[in-house]
Amino acid sequence: MTLRYPYFLAIFLALTASVGCGDSKFEVAGEVTFDSQSVKDGSIVFIATDGEAKREGARFLDGTFTIRIAPGNYRLEVNAQVSSGTRKQIGFDGKEEVIHLTEELFPDYYNVNSTLTKQIEPGRNRLDLHLKKK
Repeated sequence: MTLRYPYFLAIFLALTASVGCGDSKFEVAGEVTFDSQSVKDGSIVFIATDGEAKREGARFLDGTFTIRIAPGNYRLEVNAQVSSGTRKQIGFDGKEEVIHLTEELFPDYYNVNSTLTKQIEPGRNRLDLHLKKK
């Protein structure tokens, strides 16, 4: 009988120790619009402003995104490319080819010089960015 108790105690301790282990990240879902139009394809980056330096990003399609990140305060950067035309050039094979040109949709005050911030709380978070040209 005395051998069973240490065995059960070991199982109990192993189970209780593993209960606290898990994903400490929480869902953030939202949409991105620019000048009242849904942004077809782009990215959103969350840059931690407290604690260790870390960046996590998500791609948004048809204006919506979902990401799982740790709670904390973040600075946001939003990027998307739009077509700005075409040009012709000579390719490596010597033949003429058409190159599709793109440019950044969002002004730099929404990406490299962004002041957009969000505090992520434990649980589900909603982040809708309805951005406009200033």
